[in-house]
Amino acid sequence: MRNVTKAELDEAIRAASAGDTLHRPMHYSGNLDLRYRADITHLPEGLSVGSNLDLTGCTSLTHLPDGLSVDGDLYLSGCTALTHLPDGLTVGGGLVLIGCTSLMEKNIPAHLRSKAI
Repeated sequence: MRNVTKAELDEAIRAASAGDTLHRPMHYSGNLDLRYRADITHLPEGLSVGSNLDLTGCTSLTHLPDGLSVDGDLYLSGCTALTHLPDGLTVGGGLVLIGCTSLMEKNIPAHLRSKAI
């Protein structure tokens, strides 16, 4: 898995939001703060984050990639377009879903691994 910079990750996010579905394993080692980015509809396939991932207020985000791994906390508060959580989602810390109005409980994988939801 390749370590990426914030600039490289931003480019991969733009490509994924434009419809690029290629799987490129990539790792971002720090806290990834993408709060209130209305331009994000998708995250790149193969993404792992070494600390916290904050997507609070990303109102256009429709789904997360299968196999997304977040070593710390995953903040999804206010992600109103998010309809389900993917199989294989791994969260090492807490998972915050406040205000995810399109997310139905039945669309949260039963085997989701997280310290707290």
